[in-house]
Amino acid sequence: MDQDKKILIIGEYENAMYHPLRDVEKELRNIIGDEFQVIATDYYNKLNCEDIKQYSLIISYTDCWQAEENKNLAAALVSFVAQGGAFVVIHNGISLQNNYELATLIGAKFTMHPEATMLNYKNFNINHPIMNGCKEFQMHEEPYQFVFDNIVNKEILFYYEYNNVLLEAAWSLEYGKGRVVYLSPGHNKESFEVEGYRNIIKRSVYWSMKEEL
Repeated sequence: MDQDKKILIIGEYENAMYHPLRDVEKELRNIIGDEFQVIATDYYNKLNCEDIKQYSLIISYTDCWQAEENKNLAAALVSFVAQGGAFVVIHNGISLQNNYELATLIGAKFTMHPEATMLNYKNFNINHPIMNGCKEFQMHEEPYQFVFDNIVNKEILFYYEYNNVLLEAAWSLEYGKGRVVYLSPGHNKESFEVEGYRNIIKRSVYWSMKEEL
């Protein structure tokens, strides 16, 4: 147990448009386990560089699609990762994209999603440490779609199949001295109960923090 390493989960409890944090937070705590100290907050808009330097990893499950651009938060997160911090963004956590710097940090922008349906997640990148030994899975999920920042060098982790087309579902990238992972599944608590996906989340946490898998 490395309680010296702290993880911060950010999201909305009461004011979420579509994806409240509370039940998801419980699942994330169970997935991460007792290896690290886990803290969660919905008061993330005021975070600055000094506040977040105490953490090893920030997990974004923000649901702030209509929030005004927050340049101070963007600067803090970009600096955090560039200096070696870990950043895992899950599903609607990409709503931070209204800051250009954070869209670049994440590597893509969400564009839309058709109605939620049963999706098969497949074509795993077995050469990536996160995906080593992981098994394909399926779940009822929103098929998030993206436009990618071609300047950012990212590695696709796996895809989902929608209308007989394979679309990107998750990726990783390195930014400065830090690591970023984006995972698109995560619409509700049930998404986090799928065993195959739970394993990927945990491995993403460890890889991003440069912990032994």
